Amino acid sequence: MGSSWMTKRLRLLILLLSCTFLASPVNAAVEVGNFVWEDLDKDGIQDSGEPGVRGATVQLWNSAVTLLAGSAVTDAAGRYQMTVPDNAQYRMRVILPYAGDRFTLANVGSDSTDSDIVPGSTNIGLSGVYTFAAGRTTAQTLDAGVISDPMKDHNIGDYVFKPEVNGLQGSWSVNNATVELMNAAGTVLQTTTSNVDGHYSFKAPPGTYRMRFTHSLYRPSPWKDQGSDDTVDSDIDEDGYTDLFTVTGSTVRKDIDAGFVQDLLIGNFVWEDLDRDGVQDLGEPGLEGIPLELWNATRTRRFDTTTSGPDGEYRLIAPGGDPPLPRRHVQPEECGDTDRERQRHQSQRGQCRLHGHPLLCYQRPLRHPSGCGRHFGSDEGP
Repeated sequence: MGSSWMTKRLRLLILLLSCTFLASPVNAAVEVGNFVWEDLDKDGIQDSGEPGVRGATVQLWNSAVTLLAGSAVTDAAGRYQMTVPDNAQYRMRVILPYAGDRFTLANVGSDSTDSDIVPGSTNIGLSGVYTFAAGRTTAQTLDAGVISDPMKDHNIGDYVFKPEVNGLQGSWSVNNATVELMNAAGTVLQTTTSNVDGHYSFKAPPGTYRMRFTHSLYRPSPWKDQGSDDTVDSDIDEDGYTDLFTVTGSTVRKDIDAGFVQDLLIGNFVWEDLDRDGVQDLGEPGLEGIPLELWNATRTRRFDTTTSGPDGEYRLIAPGGDPPLPRRHVQPEECGDTDRERQRHQSQRGQCRLHGHPLLCYQRPLRHPSGCGRHFGSDEGP
């Protein structure tokens, strides 16, 4: 009897466990797909002839985007498939293979032909929340439309800028610069303009090229190939031309940059310092015919030269940008200055500044070229 009682108890326990197991909900699998495509007309709708995007990563996350439920990569046709449990909420996340691509408009038509990714400023996007009810077995309308970066297959670029104090790129870009791509003989093959961020690009077959950069408001920077990093310097000469460069089948030249500057006007007065105190006094006349030159800080390059006008006024053109630009007066040989006298004149230079740039300028009396016994001063005001 004891054995029979134990057998009945065991059968009852097995029956209860079986009922409990059968009553417990079991998540079924949902087949999820389907298409990531290039939206050529940017209308948010899958149109005939619009190609799929290969190599996009498609993920399904829980609604809080804290748990990854499934992942797949699109094939050559832009299709993908994955399996996730039903009776759950998900968000689709798509990572496009090219960083410059963006997503098209979302949810503008039928769910079977529109895009479900909310567009943003990067190549990674999320959809809204999907609810897969218990018992659902398929969801084949999770799609993403892509607007391709028009420059991604371009192999020549990159940036037009206003140089900093060292002649290199800083925070100032230059838009609307005209960029011409030429062959080695100088024939213009393609033309474009720098965009609002200062960037430009060309798509060109293998060959030897040079480029010319121009702008209606600025002129090419005089500081070419400064430093050792070719990705942040200016590669154009003062006429706006690059050196010749070669493009092969595997070459991407995204390091050809152009610096532009806006000229500064420097002036303005050379006068006869009658009391030799270095100060412009009422009644001290301007002097005509004084030669002046504008040089770079190391005196290796002369930027401009002029002579003072009838009232002693003058103007010199300084290339824009931030490198320091000294100014000096020319001492004509016909004055008969001795070496000792020239040294005295050199020592009489004072330090002044123009728009924050250090300049060398004469602030003390110097000889006038037309009368070696007269003395004159200069004013560096703009």
